[in-house]
Amino acid sequence: VRCVQETGTASNKIKLAKTPGGQLALQYRTKRGKGQVCGDTGAKLNGLPHLRSKAFKRLSKVKRTVSRPYGGSRSAGAVKTRIVRALSLIHISEPTRPLYISYAVFCLKKKNN
Repeated sequence: VRCVQETGTASNKIKLAKTPGGQLALQYRTKRGKGQVCGDTGAKLNGLPHLRSKAFKRLSKVKRTVSRPYGGSRSAGAVKTRIVRALSLIHISEPTRPLYISYAVFCLKKKNN
């Protein structure tokens, strides 16, 4: 028995599944998530699950982020450009956010070793 809405819309997809008793039953499929995108570049963020927004909010903090500054919000390329911009402004004025600088110095030390 199908639900009241019998049109083939995106939210009304079904799948036939066999139950442990051997009968066929209808299972309603949920929509697929598109995944998170970078706020600066619009590129898809790697390392994050592609879920709908409600399901994504229910995840733990560890599963929603990547371990770097701006982890679940900005792509690696966007963070890199922010670091370069912050480093280029060091000799002009005192940086307003030491987070960029400390991460940049960490990356430079790692690169030199």
